[in-house]
Amino acid sequence: MTRRLLAALVAVLLGTATGAVVLAAPAQAAACAKGDGVTVVVDYHQLGGGASTTCVPGGGRKATSAFDAAGVSLRYAARQQGFVCQVNTKPANAGCVQASPPDAYWSLWVSSGNGSWSYATAGVGGVSVPKGGWVAWSWQGQSGRAQPGVSPVGKAAAAPAPKPSSRPTQKAPTAAPTSAVPSAEASASAKAKAKETAEKKAEQKAEEEREASAATPSDGAGGNDGTTSDDETLATSADAGSPWPTLVGVAAVLVLLGAAGIVAWRRRGSAP
Repeated sequence: MTRRLLAALVAVLLGTATGAVVLAAPAQAAACAKGDGVTVVVDYHQLGGGASTTCVPGGGRKATSAFDAAGVSLRYAARQQGFVCQVNTKPANAGCVQASPPDAYWSLWVSSGNGSWSYATAGVGGVSVPKGGWVAWSWQGQSGRAQPGVSPVGKAAAAPAPKPSSRPTQKAPTAAPTSAVPSAEASASAKAKAKETAEKKAEQKAEEEREASAATPSDGAGGNDGTTSDDETLATSADAGSPWPTLVGVAAVLVLLGAAGIVAWRRRGSAP
C-alpha cells in the first residue's frame, strides 16, 4: 500500500514538473454501457448499506486499478499478503492482522458483462477485467457463497444521432381534399349554366334556319314554265347577241321589192 502511494505521489510530482498532468475520466455512479468501460460493484449484504455500482470509463484494466478509479478503498491483512480484510472500512471490527474467517470475509467476483458472475480464483492484484467487464466485492456473512446481487449486464449504448442530409427533402404536395357531394350552390350554378348553354344553341339554330330560308328562291320566282331567272338571262343574251340576222332579212325584202319593180317596168314598156 505504501509503495503504491509513493509511486502515485512521484507520478504527480513528475507530471507537475513537466506540465503534463493527465486527469482520468471521472467514475460515474451507474453501470457502464454494454461493451464499454469497467463496472465496479460493492455488495455489503449483512453489513448493511445495499450495493453500490460505479462505471469506470475506458478500456480493460487490473481489478486493483478499477477499484481505485471507482473510489473503493481496500485494506489488506498484515500477516496475509494480498488478502483484503476491509472494503470501504467495513467491517469496522475487522482486526486485519490474520485472514478473515470463512463466514465473514470479502469475496471477489468477475464477469465479462454477459449476465453471470464467476468467483475469482486469484487475488485482487492478479485479476484483469476486460473492456465492458464487471468486477465486484461481495461480503460473505454465512458459510455459503453469496454472489453480488447486481446483474452484470450493461445498458444498451445510445444510438448515434443521424447525420443531416446534404439535400433537403421535398415533401410531395398534399392534394386538396375533394368533396364527394357537391354543395347546393354549386349544383344550382351548374344547372343555370346548362340552361343558358341550351338557350344559346336554340337561338343559334333558329338563326341558321332563317338565313338558309332567305338564301333559297321561291317556286314562283322563275315563271310558270319552270325556267329559272338564270335560264331567262341566257335566252335574252342569245337573242340580243348579233344584228346580222335582221339585216339579212331586210336586204332580202329589198331585193324582192327591186325585182318586182323591174318586172313591172318591163311589162309597161312592152305594152302597146
